[in-house]
Amino acid sequence: MFAICAFLVGNALADSISAGDQPLLTDVKVAVLEHTIRWGSNYDATETIQLNLDVYEHQARKAAAYGAQLMVTPEYGITGYPGGDREWWWPFGTDIPEHTGHLNPCEDRVIPLPNVLRRLSCMAKQYKLAIVASLIDMKDCSRNMSYPGCRSSRDGWLLLNTDVVFDSDGVFLAKYHKTNKWGEHPVDAPADCKAVTFTPRAIALTFGLFTCADLIHSWPTLHLVSQGVRHFAMPLGWTNEMNQFQPLGWLQSWSRMNNVSLLAANARDKGKETGSGIFSRGEVVSTAYSITGELDELLLSSIPRLPPQESPPKVCPRSAGRAKIPQHSWSTVRLDMTPGVHIASRCSVSEDGEENPLCCELHYEVTATGDDGGGYVLAVLNGRDAAPGIAPWIAQTCAVLPCVEKRIAPDGNAYTYSEFLDYFGRHDGQEQWRRSLPADQKSCLEYPARRVAQKGIQSFGGFAALKLRGNFSSTTTVFPILMAGPQRLLPTSKLSNCESTQGRCVQFKGPFAAELFQLQLYGRLFMKDEGYPKCACGNRNVETWTASDGIENAHVEFL
Repeated sequence: MFAICAFLVGNALADSISAGDQPLLTDVKVAVLEHTIRWGSNYDATETIQLNLDVYEHQARKAAAYGAQLMVTPEYGITGYPGGDREWWWPFGTDIPEHTGHLNPCEDRVIPLPNVLRRLSCMAKQYKLAIVASLIDMKDCSRNMSYPGCRSSRDGWLLLNTDVVFDSDGVFLAKYHKTNKWGEHPVDAPADCKAVTFTPRAIALTFGLFTCADLIHSWPTLHLVSQGVRHFAMPLGWTNEMNQFQPLGWLQSWSRMNNVSLLAANARDKGKETGSGIFSRGEVVSTAYSITGELDELLLSSIPRLPPQESPPKVCPRSAGRAKIPQHSWSTVRLDMTPGVHIASRCSVSEDGEENPLCCELHYEVTATGDDGGGYVLAVLNGRDAAPGIAPWIAQTCAVLPCVEKRIAPDGNAYTYSEFLDYFGRHDGQEQWRRSLPADQKSCLEYPARRVAQKGIQSFGGFAALKLRGNFSSTTTVFPILMAGPQRLLPTSKLSNCESTQGRCVQFKGPFAAELFQLQLYGRLFMKDEGYPKCACGNRNVETWTASDGIENAHVEFL
């Protein structure tokens, strides 16, 4: 995926699938649930867990009626996210046993097991449906100090964000502890390095398993790709605040970049969290999105069985050199959105000993002007990207992002055009807007969900063609990301490479350009991340959990 492989954006994809296509005999019917967390009275843990399992039961029945063989559900979909205080998490935690390969909580009533595991196991067995779910694994280190991470536990316990998989006969098939936390300060990161796959018996197809923020890191995701895994299941709880990190665009791009199928189940929270999908090699099979917060949505579709590759792709990070990482944040320039042909460019700042500056250049043709301050910016990053409370990661990025312009009012605060009119009245507001200075464009990194819902993407203006170029480092893995408003993804096959002697270049034109709402070349320098490598892609163990005819078949490959 590095260098040349990072820009497989112009090749046509075969065997595209849509929700309405008649599945082939080799296809696999799958389900992805986007789910709104139900909370018990006074946030009671037992009631919360049962309420959400009731929803899962209802959706599993629908998935089984369709003939689905695998259902993926969201991160924290059963427990919810208990909050910022670690003490609040204990009632939601479950001591999840280590995998044995033949443990069936639904049938085995001798071994004491948590009720949530029995119910998930029985649900899978009743509906003959493999189920991927998210739980909180809680370990008492006083009982087993040799458990990975216990010797460095902050309070004698471990709380781990955990995916579990139950096969269609109820067998406990796999367990994975999320490696890359997104904040989640009450939760512990696993101390060991396990990249997990599972193979449901009825499907006989191997899936890689990872969670949410793992997607933007090399472990375990790229490690599994490098080992030839071509189908993935991903619970996520991915919010929509960050303009450059809208989940649907990232899910599609990751699937296409790695030439794999991806089943991604997001949580749904009104105005904050939505975006799930089924993708095969970057082609959109089915998606769910609702910023207005309808409670649940179940995606039912078929995906093709992707054949093994003759040689797995070499996607693990290469050395990124010794240059220092720039400390500078995003830089933006507002685009001229008057009809016609324009050019915009921006370079990052570079100091002695740092990475070379990243220069981004955009050639574009505008067909329509936005209104009420709506428009676009060219955003450039060469250094640390971050979110509040989140450990930063290293990126090189050229992005065309929607932005609602804000200007400084007489009170010293920044407001949108509509807010000027509301406060000063229409006539005086227009005059005050004309006289006022633009605010810091960093607000353009906030996704304008409210504006999109109220006025649509046309209120930002429209394009006929775009050509975006950046002089990325040779060790940067670049993800091309396209979006057409909140509920639609554009076909990445329409995004093509363009010749350039000054870096990497993509172009997008034709009828689809009029629908473009976001275009990014988002590059990751994985090996520049702080603490890399805790788990090094390509040279640690893969733990594979497979249930086969009720016989123990778990094994570990040392790479």
